[in-house]
Amino acid sequence: MRRRCANDPVYTLKGITVCERWANDVAAFYADMGEPPKGATLDRIDGAKGYEPGNCRWATYAEQNRNLSSNVRVGDKVLADVAREVGLSHTAVSYRFRKGLPLDAPPIHERTHCKAGHEWTEANTYITTVKRKQGGMRTQRYCRQCRAKHQADLRARRNLEDLKGLNPKRLGE
Repeated sequence: MRRRCANDPVYTLKGITVCERWANDVAAFYADMGEPPKGATLDRIDGAKGYEPGNCRWATYAEQNRNLSSNVRVGDKVLADVAREVGLSHTAVSYRFRKGLPLDAPPIHERTHCKAGHEWTEANTYITTVKRKQGGMRTQRYCRQCRAKHQADLRARRNLEDLKGLNPKRLGE
């Protein structure tokens, strides 16, 4: 605690200090905090404040990880706890939280309709394998109606570019 506040730039730049009582007297620290329970280390309850009697506790690493300023909070819980409760991975819950999706929404591979609302039927679904950037392959499904609309939009845009003379690939033809 004292070494961190004196030497660690993360602590010194934030202005984290040890209170006068604890800085000069180890016995006073143990009188206020007591012996640490097995598996616990010193934790600051409010990370913006320094080491002082009202702001310190003995906590496990799991408790300290929940107290990080980088944690995303959902109400009074952190995202990791919500993921555990819902039974989804931390990544899935984080994605849904960022996109504003409900946590009880079915996973993508279990959905019955595409984003545009077309039903995933055998006739309307195009399935292919896609190479991943990080290596390996994955299966990807596409809605035939949405792909047809996308292709039509692409053709119309190219035709418009041709009419305006903006398509450099076709200027030499």
